[in-house]
Amino acid sequence: MSDRSRIEVYLELGWSISRIAKEIKFSKQAISREVRRNQNRQGNCCGYYGRQVN
Repeated sequence: MSDRSRIEVYLELGWSISRIAKEIKFSKQAISREVRRNQNRQGNCCGYYGRQVN
């Protein structure tokens, strides 16, 4: 599973940015940037919500 897919799953589970960063061994800043990069104007993470992971 890719790191982006893992971020998606963890966000859907309600994990914090800090917890995700520790789990996949990236900085909190890197995770936060990745999530922000994929948000729409309403603040929803378009790239991370609405897809089902196998």
